Amino acid sequence: MYFDKLAVKQNLSLSSLLEILSDVLYRYSKHDSTIEQPLRSILSIGDKQNALLNLPCIDSQLGYMCVKTITSFPESSPAIDGAVSLFDSNNGRLLLIADAQEITARRTATTSFLATNLLAISKWTDEQKRNATLTIVGCSTQGEAHLDVFTELFKWNKIYLWSRTTKNAINLQSEYSKKLNNIEIVEDLNDNRIQESDVICTCTASEQALISLKQVKKGVHIN
Repeated sequence: MYFDKLAVKQNLSLSSLLEILSDVLYRYSKHDSTIEQPLRSILSIGDKQNALLNLPCIDSQLGYMCVKTITSFPESSPAIDGAVSLFDSNNGRLLLIADAQEITARRTATTSFLATNLLAISKWTDEQKRNATLTIVGCSTQGEAHLDVFTELFKWNKIYLWSRTTKNAINLQSEYSKKLNNIEIVEDLNDNRIQESDVICTCTASEQALISLKQVKKGVHIN
């Protein structure tokens, strides 16, 4: 059975994913022997930064084995492609293969929300929750995934989008305009609205810092 991007999005419940990640990450942090995640293997290709990566893991408590195989070609579009293969850890049978891009995007964004909930939201007062502001920096694959996950799992008073390519922010705002009417585009990260943010999600591969401490308020949570 193969799940493409659309099938993954339609069938991977965010609430279930949040629950599973919370359990697995907790057990992994406690060095639970039922979870094994060896280091990824990386095969460099040619003299560029291109690579083939394999990321295996096993959770014998849940009864699954998994390996994510992806290619990383920074100059290509998409830069990352691949598949996730899921096996039964009791008999070794292949259960399904799914698109790695969508699973990775949703897993990463949901893990960000889990951290945000544990370190910030759970400590807020009711008033802080009602007035909470979210800023997403970067509006490509991860930016869209974070907007999708964060708005599905929590109700934000205001949402700001910034992208180096403003068109990406405009497109993302337009895509979500039917269900969210509180999204604004920020064209300059020095905008005072950034200082209003309670949570900032950095969804960019920039090698340079985009936001300084002077641009955020005390107590802000940054993913």
